[in-house]
Amino acid sequence: MKALVSNIEGDVKVDKDIPEQLTKQGIPLAGVNAIICSHSHIDHVGDPSVFPSSVDLVLGPGFKSEHMPGYPTNPQGLRLDNAFEGRSVREVDFSISNLAIGGFHAIDYFGDVSFYLLEAPGHTKNHLCGLARTTENTFILFGADACHHPGQLRPSPYLPLPERISTDPSQPISSTRE
Repeated sequence: MKALVSNIEGDVKVDKDIPEQLTKQGIPLAGVNAIICSHSHIDHVGDPSVFPSSVDLVLGPGFKSEHMPGYPTNPQGLRLDNAFEGRSVREVDFSISNLAIGGFHAIDYFGDVSFYLLEAPGHTKNHLCGLARTTENTFILFGADACHHPGQLRPSPYLPLPERISTDPSQPISSTRE
């Protein structure tokens, strides 16, 4: 973390961070209850310390034991201590729910069927996805690195694997059904 921080200082330019963007849109930071971190990678956790300490951090199972304490308390830490200091850090406990969506353990986050957290280990052990209801029958999936290659989406009823796959590099990679 020390090397990462020293390399970033002066090199990364952010015109407006998330708190500035929220404030510009008239959303007071004191009105934010929680930050849900999809997983532990630095490009997805960001810097929670820029939010008031009243804002909770919501993380996937096992995050605390794997990433706390942060740097400098833990010289090998991948998060800074100040990301956690003075705030509630909550791990989602999927064992309290019998709900499953698409084969994933799920929690009805607000208790009103508008937003679900899904336990989606794979990219990291503590990976979470969000599923937001947009209408009675439609949703948006917040996947955050849940799929790095379209091949991960196959096979499915919508994208089945081809019957034959050519091993000849001069031929098409796959052939369609005849």
